[in-house]
Amino acid sequence: MGYTDQQVINAFQHLTTSGKDMNSISATDVMHILLDDEARPQQQGATSDVSQHENNTNTAGDHKSDSTSTQCNGLDKTVNEQNLLFDDTENLIEENRQLRDQRLCKVCLDLEASIAFLPCGHIVCCIDCAPAMRKCPVCRTYVKGTVKTYLA
Repeated sequence: MGYTDQQVINAFQHLTTSGKDMNSISATDVMHILLDDEARPQQQGATSDVSQHENNTNTAGDHKSDSTSTQCNGLDKTVNEQNLLFDDTENLIEENRQLRDQRLCKVCLDLEASIAFLPCGHIVCCIDCAPAMRKCPVCRTYVKGTVKTYLA
């Protein structure tokens, strides 16, 4: 389920130190501890610090494998954070492009739309294209007048 061996061991140790009988500990109990640790990242960091301290008292071979897994987890988190930032940036760029396209003249696709047609009120043409329009390009009603608009 994506949890490291050390996280499961830490959860089991937490249950045994909290006074629960070793024979009555179930997988559900361990999952509750793991999920609680995910919900509280500060405590998860503290738990992993305690477990690393306990591992330092173990043999040197155990210490190497634990520090390697901790480094890999740190790299995975960094890569995931970078991917999220990249996705957010891509979404913002796309949204910005769409907003710019909405303000463009729908006839020439070059200048900013700044003329409102009356009586419908649609703003779809620039100052150069509007005089040629007899009907609104959106709703096809006859244009009875135009108004210059200033969008901030």
